[in-house]
Amino acid sequence: MHYQLRNADGSHSIWTPGKIVCVAKNYADHAAEMASSVPSQPTFFIKPNTALCDFAGPLVFPTDRGAVHHEIELGLVIGQRLSRADRIPDNAVAAYVLAIDLTLRELQTTLRNQGYPWDASKGFANACPITPLLAEGVISDPQAADIGFKVNGEARQAGNTRDMVYPISRLLADAASIFVLEPGDILLTGTPVGVGPLCAGDHYEAWINSQSFRGEVAT
Repeated sequence: MHYQLRNADGSHSIWTPGKIVCVAKNYADHAAEMASSVPSQPTFFIKPNTALCDFAGPLVFPTDRGAVHHEIELGLVIGQRLSRADRIPDNAVAAYVLAIDLTLRELQTTLRNQGYPWDASKGFANACPITPLLAEGVISDPQAADIGFKVNGEARQAGNTRDMVYPISRLLADAASIFVLEPGDILLTGTPVGVGPLCAGDHYEAWINSQSFRGEVAT
């Protein structure tokens, strides 16, 4: 059974994501902290819908494959079918969410150094904790939103979506030219600087503008 997104009030929404399309290194400071350069064009990868889970947790993830890093991201809920031939309409995005792109960092580094795809480091069960749909009015301009992440009260990530290397309009157009985006699919837009490990028993908090969400890692 596919994961069903929740409305801001906690009820089930109409959206059932078929896939999560993610973009790599879309904030220059994050690319730098990963000792990497910014791609010359948006570079995408996919998480399966089996990676989705409730943001609040308790979050269960692999503990025997090295560090699991948090990457907080603004997510776009696709509202209509978008494909290569489409002009991206103004109402292509039906809603917004926050999501954590959890990453098995050591495995990702090994795969990248060997020239292999990263799927195994990004697509494990519960690798994409996702919030309910953001409340109406939280985002007036998705390209000018403050976003951040704390672990056990310590600020880890902080940024603003205006600092994306490739703006949302470009991400939508390029993603739709590569994949067919279906209603309910999620497009994650990249993570700001400050990624780091999550450990058993950690409490975390993500925020965007005036709205915040809390969760915990299972012990």
